[in-house]
Amino acid sequence: MFRRSWADLVVAVVWLLLLWPVTAMVSLVVRDPLLGSLSLAAGVAVVALGALGKSLVDRIVERRTFPWGLMGAVARHPSLDGYRELLAAMVVTRDRTTLAQLGWHPALAHDLIRHARLGRLRPEIKPFTTRVRRRRDPLAWALASLDTDGYVREAAVTAMAARPRPEFVPFLVERSLDWVPPVRECAFTALCALLAAQPSVYGPLVRLELPRIERRKGAGRIVSVVPGG
Repeated sequence: MFRRSWADLVVAVVWLLLLWPVTAMVSLVVRDPLLGSLSLAAGVAVVALGALGKSLVDRIVERRTFPWGLMGAVARHPSLDGYRELLAAMVVTRDRTTLAQLGWHPALAHDLIRHARLGRLRPEIKPFTTRVRRRRDPLAWALASLDTDGYVREAAVTAMAARPRPEFVPFLVERSLDWVPPVRECAFTALCALLAAQPSVYGPLVRLELPRIERRKGAGRIVSVVPGG
């Protein structure tokens, strides 16, 4: 919202700057019709370029700003189609707060992980797998960890372990139960390291995950490393 406000302000200033030469050109038409006509044509071209520039600004803003209302709507009324639409919006966003916002809705992240585990979101997850090698793309790391390819999941877990964030906890917990041993051990080792380094931060976050995994194979060892678990 704030980015769009700034973009609109910039566009308004540009339009004001364009208004002065256009009015000057109109006055030239009165004094010298030929020169004024050429100048007016140039002014119209400049205005057209300004409109094109505004369109480009709008596209950039839309690409960089996540539609937060969509996330709230899916959180209130979860559905498979809603999660598909949500992931499609996440593919094009460059807003770094998107992953944090997802972390503010634990149930949203849990349902997203559940649908992915059941294979319902394979096409929607795939675009993030091509970004998993990027140095600064935490959203892609988290979502690529839900891919069906074990090598992709392992690369995603390795990236999350190297640059830990609280928002990664649901995904690391999920991968700590992975059916592929290297992925599972990598995620569990990363989780243990986070709990040992900052138990007051990561302990409560891991405890939030326990109800959704308590009946799954391997959940016991995760419970055993949670402080106060």
